[in-house]
Amino acid sequence: MTEQRERELAIAEEAARNATVLARSQYQAGIIDFNSLLDSERSLLTTETSRAAAHADRAAAAVQLYKALGGGWERAPAPRSLTSTFP
Repeated sequence: MTEQRERELAIAEEAARNATVLARSQYQAGIIDFNSLLDSERSLLTTETSRAAAHADRAAAAVQLYKALGGGWERAPAPRSLTSTFP
């Protein structure tokens, strides 16, 4: 489910990016006002933030799954070069 959400947000982000590029062009040509350009950029930033949050949620879910299954992480011993340098 989170993977699907992330894919959908990637599509939405690309669409918002294209809309922002178009809005910049229209603003430079004098077709739209600055507020419309800002709305387009705000939409892009919101979509980027949502996609980043979905990615973080997916990573957190993976960590929770690994922990629930017993972890599997063990503390690695320090390399010998470091242990001989520091008493």
